[in-house]
Amino acid sequence: MSDLSTILDAFEEAKRSGEPLALATVVNVSGFTYRRPGARMLIINSRADSKHRF
Repeated sequence: MSDLSTILDAFEEAKRSGEPLALATVVNVSGFTYRRPGARMLIINSRADSKHRF
């Protein structure tokens, strides 16, 4: 399953249950970073383990 598919599945699940969520996207980096511009993270407010990083 692709990263985008995983994000969309988690988004749809949260949307169906009415959970607040946010999608963060890295737009710029400086120096060495683990993630590059374009990396995404879906943050779902009600779940402590819900951060999906791509």
